[in-house]
Amino acid sequence: MEVIRTNQSETSFREFFDTLKRQRWVLIGTMGIAMGLGFASTKLIEPTYQSSTVMIVAGRTNAPNQPSANADPLRSLTGQSLEDISTQLEQIQSANLIGDVLTEVLQANPSLQPKTAGDPQVSARQVGLTTVIEVTVTSSVPELAQKVADAVPISFRSAVKKKNGDELDRGISYLDSQKTTEEAKLKQAQQRLQLFRTSKGLSPSPTEGSDRAGAKLRAEQDYNMAVGEYEAALKELAVLQSTRKGLPELVPAPVIENNLQNRDVLNQQIAQLKGERDSLLETFQPDALEVKAVEARLKNQEQRLKDLPLTVNNQRKIRNQDISFYDNAIAKSNADLAAAQARMLSRQSFLEEASRRVQDFNSLKKDLEKMLLDIDTGIAKVQNLDGRLTELNLLRNAVKDPVTVISAAKPPKQNKPNPPLYMGISVVFGLLGAVAIIVVKDRLEDRVTTIDQACRIANVPTLGYVPPRAFAKSRNRAKGKRMLALPARTLENYRIVRSNVLFSGRDEPFQSMMVTSTGPAEGKSEVATNLAISMAGAGKRVLLIDANLHRPDLHNRFGFSQSPGLSDLLLGTAEIEEAAHSTDFQNLSVITAGTGSTSIGDGLGSEEMRRLYQRLVSAYDLVVFDTPPMLPRSDALTLSSVVDTVVYVVKPGGTTKTLMRYCIELLQHAHARLLGVVFTNTDFYAEDAA
Repeated sequence: MEVIRTNQSETSFREFFDTLKRQRWVLIGTMGIAMGLGFASTKLIEPTYQSSTVMIVAGRTNAPNQPSANADPLRSLTGQSLEDISTQLEQIQSANLIGDVLTEVLQANPSLQPKTAGDPQVSARQVGLTTVIEVTVTSSVPELAQKVADAVPISFRSAVKKKNGDELDRGISYLDSQKTTEEAKLKQAQQRLQLFRTSKGLSPSPTEGSDRAGAKLRAEQDYNMAVGEYEAALKELAVLQSTRKGLPELVPAPVIENNLQNRDVLNQQIAQLKGERDSLLETFQPDALEVKAVEARLKNQEQRLKDLPLTVNNQRKIRNQDISFYDNAIAKSNADLAAAQARMLSRQSFLEEASRRVQDFNSLKKDLEKMLLDIDTGIAKVQNLDGRLTELNLLRNAVKDPVTVISAAKPPKQNKPNPPLYMGISVVFGLLGAVAIIVVKDRLEDRVTTIDQACRIANVPTLGYVPPRAFAKSRNRAKGKRMLALPARTLENYRIVRSNVLFSGRDEPFQSMMVTSTGPAEGKSEVATNLAISMAGAGKRVLLIDANLHRPDLHNRFGFSQSPGLSDLLLGTAEIEEAAHSTDFQNLSVITAGTGSTSIGDGLGSEEMRRLYQRLVSAYDLVVFDTPPMLPRSDALTLSSVVDTVVYVVKPGGTTKTLMRYCIELLQHAHARLLGVVFTNTDFYAEDAA
């Protein structure tokens, strides 16, 4: 059976509070000492008083990620509005300022002499990320604390005004000289740029680079167009020459035929050439090559028209007229080719010139840009310095108070000693010290004090808790006397132990068990007796055997004679029927220890004991052995190898962890089946709880 255990954290807390309960006098004593020290400190410490004032200062807040003032060397020249709050806090708390304030206060009222050398103490803090500063003055003289708190803002205001005025004058003078220097540098840069442009043939236009690049692009476009026209004229000439080469020189002429048709053709060609010449004259001058080429062809056609007869004779061969046509066309094509070549060469010259201009500008571009950058930088510096001068002049002429008091010095209040605070601290430290002492003392203690400790050592669950004085006995024992009845609460506890034992036998049934403990007087005989009674009450036939042959006790508890008993059975001088005594409890029989003349080592672990054990478990449902403690004898260890299970009894505060751990290891080496732990003499429940 697996017994559900308490949550480890709950168990730990319970153990902790149980430990505090056991060590309550240590806790009370330590707390008393700590509170006494706290009370004594409130009487021994000399009282001090505090007074505070709040003011707003002109300065930069110490916000996160704010650029450092050292990033710009001129920022310090803008006076009161640029000083860090942290710097002003250092100035307020400086020894010089405090000394000046104290001197002024004491001159006004000499009776306010401080009692110690470091009196008064001044501290200043920034309120959030604002420019509000709270000044706190601590002194052993109440009135002195308030007077100094009132005087600090006034003294600091005077120091800031003087410092800002000197800084503004130095700043204006410095900026004037810097502006004059930068203006001279700017003028020199402008002169160098003008001389550079003049020597390099550059215009003052800021877009000269893009203008030259655009001219180059247009020249490339014109050149590509001229190359296309030249290639087209060359192809046309080749076609005409090829066609002209295939024509015959002579063709048959008609007998007599009017020659008007040829004349009309020539007239049309002449008219066409005139129109072409007029068109060219709109674009070119009369002495242009294109115009001269057309006029030459026109004159040639007019001459042919003059030479053409009015009639022709077809009976003879005449020169092929197409040859003349193609000759004229070839001449025209040659003229067109020459004009296209001239245009191509002209556009190529323009392109080369434009490219050279772009290359020249690119070679000068870096120097030109550097000069322009120097001029722009100079202009920016002059403008910046001019703005700084304007700002400083406005600051110098403005009337502005760098320190504004928003809360006058408060009446002094005592801050030391603080009895509630000191007593609270003493209580906290006393409690912590007491807990530390108790924890260390508990860790050094070797006694088993809680069920959880016993279960961790035995590595088994808890079977139950037994209250103290659980077994009531008669003082005047005589043969035939019987046990007194158990209280109702105790009887219920043993029913719980019985239920846990029965549940443990579901998975691995057993017919016998032995009840043992680490040492004597831990209540194992009481547990064995009452557990056997409880088992018998559940309807089982139970046999209780007193196996403590050295110090037998069951015969006194039940009022029987000591013999015949277990030792007599082992010696063979008695039978089970003679040794087994019936009790007033139904289904329960008891075998006492006997005469005790049998050797312990040879008796409980002997073969005769094993045979007797087999006879007993076959005759009863459950056999319970009340054995001696594990220490200092080996009886229980010897018997553990015979019985089915072992119930281990632990008495809190009586069993030591070291000895219990040793006994459990002995049982483990003997391969004993440890069923669980029963805690005795424990006020786990109140006796009168129902």
